[in-house]
Amino acid sequence: MMQREQAHILIQQLGTAVGMPLILDDAGMCLLALEDDTVISIGYDITRQQLVLFAPLEAVEPTERVLRAMLSANFLWHSTEGSTLALNPGGNAAVLQLALPEILDVSDLQASFTAFASQTQAWNRTLAAQETALASPSTLPDPMMMRV
Repeated sequence: MMQREQAHILIQQLGTAVGMPLILDDAGMCLLALEDDTVISIGYDITRQQLVLFAPLEAVEPTERVLRAMLSANFLWHSTEGSTLALNPGGNAAVLQLALPEILDVSDLQASFTAFASQTQAWNRTLAAQETALASPSTLPDPMMMRV
């Protein structure tokens, strides 16, 4: 378990490592915007006493196809590298989240953050492709139009 002060120190060290000042706010959150406009939150979960990474994904309609893709990816975490895809209960936005295990030093945090950022960017592309596939007309004939 990680104490809040330890989390503050790790976030500050991460900021030093990436060349920008980072600090947890009073709510225990820190936001980072990447060059491609991906936004990732690092938060301290006081209940579980651990750091959590959280990122909203591109705005996609939560259709059955998109939700199935998300649920399938969550199965045993193989397609998410340990992260979990979910819907934000307040707005039906797709999110990627990861509760970090015991982080021992800033290099562990930086490696976890880098991997999570890559996962976020990959899932933004994947979900956008799911939505594009839905918008494309089907190549199969409409079964109601088939003649018998």
